[in-house]
This record gives sequence, structure tokens and C-alpha cells, in this order.
Amino acid sequence: MVAEVRGRTRVAFSRWVVVVACLVAFAVVATRVPWRVQVQRYGQQVGRAPLWDPPAPPDYTAFVEQHGNSGLPPEAEVDLRPIVSWQGVAFDALVALWCALAFALFVHRMIRGERRDRWLFVVGHAWLGLTAAAVVCVSLWLALGGWGPPSPLLLGAIGLLCGGTAGVVRNAT
Repeated sequence: MVAEVRGRTRVAFSRWVVVVACLVAFAVVATRVPWRVQVQRYGQQVGRAPLWDPPAPPDYTAFVEQHGNSGLPPEAEVDLRPIVSWQGVAFDALVALWCALAFALFVHRMIRGERRDRWLFVVGHAWLGLTAAAVVCVSLWLALGGWGPPSPLLLGAIGLLCGGTAGVVRNAT
């Protein structure tokens, strides 16, 4: 009886570790959002800043010096307003999620004892799917000559979905 209560307490603690680790990871991502300015086809990174506090836009003359005066409209027609690079945010969120799940699953593995939890089993498979997606992405990148990673967000989403689905299917059997 006491061992069963201890086992349930450990599993509940492990679940809370997963939730808190994910919340901390996403909070870190929200405080380090990549920002950029875009004028026609020319873009420039303006750094990382919190989501709620965008950085100051660059001076127009500095923007023109970086890109040359090839087809840029005059300064009066340009609004250099920083915008969030959502693709960068999504990539950072996937990396942070991978780290958070790795930490939480490590903690769970250390304290779980003999008891296996179905929910954490699915979370573990989602982490494995995300890891496999990262390996596939880097392998394709190297195989294609290093011209940029081939859609890491798509592969990460597929890895999370397939890993989570595999965990649910294996849990049902």
C-alpha cells in the first residue's frame, strides 16, 4: 500500500516536472524572440528581444548601406518597423521543447522506480520522434551539400506527431 502511494507520488511529480520544464522553456523563448525588418525583398536581422518589447529599428541610411541602393524606395516611403521572425520563434521553441523534455524524462527515469506511466510513455516517444527528426534533418542537410537545413520545422512537427502517435499505439497494446 505504501509502495503504491509512493509510486503514484513519483509519477505525479514527474508529470509536474514535464509541465514546468515546458513552461520554463517557452518562457525563455518568449524573452529571446528574433526580430527583423523587411523592405521589399531586402531583410535585416535586428537582434533578439522579448516578445513584448521590440528592439529599435535600424537607421534607414545603415539599412541602405548594408543592401546598397539597388531598387530601395526613398526614406519617406519606407517604414522600418521590426517584425517577429515567427519561423525563428518556432525553431527556438522546438529546440527548447527538446531540451525540456530531455530534462523531464531524465528526472522521471531517475525517480520512477518500478512503475511506468502511460502519459509519460507518450511524452518519451514524442521526444524520440523529435530527436529522430533532428537526425534526419542534419543528415539531409549534409547529404545535399550543406545549402541549408531542409525544412527543420516540418521535420520537427512530423517527428513530434509520429513519435507521439507511436507512443499512443504502443501504449494501447
